[in-house]
Amino acid sequence: MAPWAGAAGFDDVFATSLEYADGHATGRIAGGNCRAEEKLRRLQERYGDLSAVILHGYGDSADDLYFLRR
Repeated sequence: MAPWAGAAGFDDVFATSLEYADGHATGRIAGGNCRAEEKLRRLQERYGDLSAVILHGYGDSADDLYFLRR
């Protein structure tokens, strides 16, 4: 996702990552699932006070309201 996002002009990507073992996807998530509170936590970790920055985002579920309302 990151190479495509960079080519499309995006500065950062926040997404759920797959776990890999021996070069193959295990079917499990690596780290936290980037949704709801976890997505907001990652944004705040990267940018700090979200009221001090201009962010553009897209959401397609109710879980995205956590970051869209910030």
